[in-house]
Amino acid sequence: MEELDSSEKGSGPNCIAAEYLIRTTPDANVEQSQPRGFVRKSPSECDYWNKGANTTTLVHHLKRHKRDFEDYLPMKRRYDEERQNRQEDAAKRNKRQTTLEKKLAALFGATRLPLNFINNLFFREFVTTAQPSFTLPSSRAKVRDLIFELHEETLISVKHHLCGAQKVAIILDLWTQASYKYGYLGVSASFLSPLTKDLKVVLLGVRPLNHPHSAKRIQACADNILDEFGLDQQKISRILTDGASNMLKAYKLDVIENGSGSDDDKDEDGEVIKNALTEHTSHPGDPNLDLSYDEESISQEIESDEVEEVNFSRVFPLRLDCYSHRLMRSLANVVDRDPQTRELRKKVFAMVRKFKSKSTAVQALVARKIKCVLLPASMRWNSFSIVVDRLLDIKKDFLLVCTDEDIETIDDNDWNILESVGNLLRPFKRHTNVLQGDKYPTIDHVLPSLLQLQLNLTKMEYVGLVDLPHRLHADMASRFEKILNPSAYGFDATFFMATFLSPSLALILDDDLMECAKENLKKILTAEMKGAVTVAAIAHSSASELSEEQPSSLVSLFPDLMAMAQAKRSTEGVMRGLSISLQAEKILVAYANDLPSSAHCADSLRFWQ
Repeated sequence: MEELDSSEKGSGPNCIAAEYLIRTTPDANVEQSQPRGFVRKSPSECDYWNKGANTTTLVHHLKRHKRDFEDYLPMKRRYDEERQNRQEDAAKRNKRQTTLEKKLAALFGATRLPLNFINNLFFREFVTTAQPSFTLPSSRAKVRDLIFELHEETLISVKHHLCGAQKVAIILDLWTQASYKYGYLGVSASFLSPLTKDLKVVLLGVRPLNHPHSAKRIQACADNILDEFGLDQQKISRILTDGASNMLKAYKLDVIENGSGSDDDKDEDGEVIKNALTEHTSHPGDPNLDLSYDEESISQEIESDEVEEVNFSRVFPLRLDCYSHRLMRSLANVVDRDPQTRELRKKVFAMVRKFKSKSTAVQALVARKIKCVLLPASMRWNSFSIVVDRLLDIKKDFLLVCTDEDIETIDDNDWNILESVGNLLRPFKRHTNVLQGDKYPTIDHVLPSLLQLQLNLTKMEYVGLVDLPHRLHADMASRFEKILNPSAYGFDATFFMATFLSPSLALILDDDLMECAKENLKKILTAEMKGAVTVAAIAHSSASELSEEQPSSLVSLFPDLMAMAQAKRSTEGVMRGLSISLQAEKILVAYANDLPSSAHCADSLRFWQ
């Protein structure tokens, strides 16, 4: 340290310690960043002065003043602790404030609440009472800024997840009004996130689509949305759509180029051509089901277009039909067109509407603490099945109230037929509810679902429905031929392979179906493998670590198939292996041989991770 001569002492306190202590007294210019508690001391107590006014110089100097240093040091420690606590509290408050602001932005952005609701007195009082430390935005402009910020953060997060995903499945859905005045195309992405190791389903965008909703316009709109997120064709594994002809043609164009068939729905003069798209007839239970066209006729129409010869096996594997939607199409094509069922439905709906129109009847049912009857919802799948199940559930109380209120009901024979219809439709409702979920992969459940539904139609007795179950079985066999029949034209082995790779469902496949799955998987593995991979050992060790409990969800969804698989496990021991000449074949054989003794795992993703 440098000592100053006597000529410099008059410029200030006679030591750095004295200057520091004077600055921290209450009557001086207090600096909040310094410890408090020292009292003013006379400059005459020390004759030392140093130019460097910093903490290190002060500490070194105070060491010469042992008593002062001993007083200063504990106060310094207390101050450092207080400052750290204040900083941590401020950081927590800022983090909590930011989190609540994002939640508030999501509330206004997702629910489309008017932004001036932020100034509602009761809303502000509620938030202040619930979270006093949260500072609400003071204006609509600030709420709008928060929404934009959240939107940008969400876009960045989604792009980050998509960038890391190996493959992405795209879901397309087109909503239109009956008049075709308004149309909107929604594009979603489903993928396995490498960051969280779970299934993600995100909405990429919803765009208005002008009429006519031609294949080219659908494809162009979807491509624009995918380009915004950097998704190219190499990264897209499948595109899930319904069976409408414009969707089928949209993803026919990806492969067939320079075709002479027109993909627009207008003639040369710009007039709209009346076809299956413009002559739309909505199903009363689901407007999204178009009864004016049939998928088989559309496929024939597409295949007969005047285009150059191509291998159609390259056309359709990219596009995947929505399984739940096709199930509803099958019900609409058979059950809803059945004269007996149609007449019964009219009677039931008339009875329910008359009951709902009488407030005294509704109150009487409520007084019995019974669930009320339901009206059919035009925008909901399985609407008729839901109405029937509720009626059958409250039948006894419902009939008593109808008797008291003098409401005419259907006769006993109709009730028996209605019960059979409920038994017929109930499995379809359950399967569509499970398979349209987005929390876990469902493609491995499609084939078991079809097999179980077909078993239900053949083994159960449906009183009064005559040949309706058999006609429905035949319609499903024809409609899902490309999934069920390996020898069918345009067969898609994806579903066989997915079921085979699910350890809890693989054994429901018979020997022929399992061989088909193995052969297709072997081709894929052979193409993908670039060296020796010990996946077989991984699969074997993964299977042995899983719980041996039978998944209750699978038992309830596929009771007959799971019973057959369980019997197969207990009797087969080790399955017949294939040649081990190829590494890909070794992997499949090791996995297949382990199936009879492997644990039951409902989540195939968890098994393979």
